[in-house]
Amino acid sequence: MGAVPRRFVAVIKAELHDGFGTSEDGEDAEVTYLKNLALTPSQRLYKVGLLQEIHAVPAASIGEYVVANYRGFLFDHLITATETRSAAAYFYQNFLGMGIQKSSKKLTQDFYEHVNTFIRSSPLSDEDRWELKEALRVELRSTSAVISVSDFADNNIADEDIRESFVDFMDARNFPKTAISKDVDYVKAKLRRPRKLSFTTGVKIIIPADSDKHVVELLETNEEQSTIIVRGSYHEE
Repeated sequence: MGAVPRRFVAVIKAELHDGFGTSEDGEDAEVTYLKNLALTPSQRLYKVGLLQEIHAVPAASIGEYVVANYRGFLFDHLITATETRSAAAYFYQNFLGMGIQKSSKKLTQDFYEHVNTFIRSSPLSDEDRWELKEALRVELRSTSAVISVSDFADNNIADEDIRESFVDFMDARNFPKTAISKDVDYVKAKLRRPRKLSFTTGVKIIIPADSDKHVVELLETNEEQSTIIVRGSYHEE
């Protein structure tokens, strides 16, 4: 394939179906029943795997090729712009022996979702949960170009046991231990949403998304009341 011919191997998984074909011979028309049709306009290419040679070089010996000289491509109609988990593992992993390389956008989204899940399930106090969730928002909105699980834990989780629990939690979800490039494209809408503090009495405090993290400070909370400091003078009801 290509102007400079390079070898490739492609595998297509497509559903077969039946239909009819027609032909004309003068005034006579013939309709033929066709049992096995594939890749017609009414069908989708459900799954495609492709290995393409990067540089056109001969094999070292018959049947032996340099793995690094090939690029892998995968199409699966279950994959979306923001989600790859729905891809059929039996096809890309078990059959093709491929893995899905996550983009910086997807890894940043995973970091955001995993940290929020940890916050909800952790034994932290309500105040500490709020502080950690705010720290996550600040981390993703900062000018830093990378995200690191260990750095986030060291900078924002004081309790050593919970800090270790967080690192183990992220590791169990196969999140990279090394720093990753930050790209908030998939979560920027969530980061722009106003933050809300809700209380059991129905009272809610809405905090603008672009405000300083200390504009509202939760000092103390218990089953009966909460003490909060709001920076700024009273404006209107």
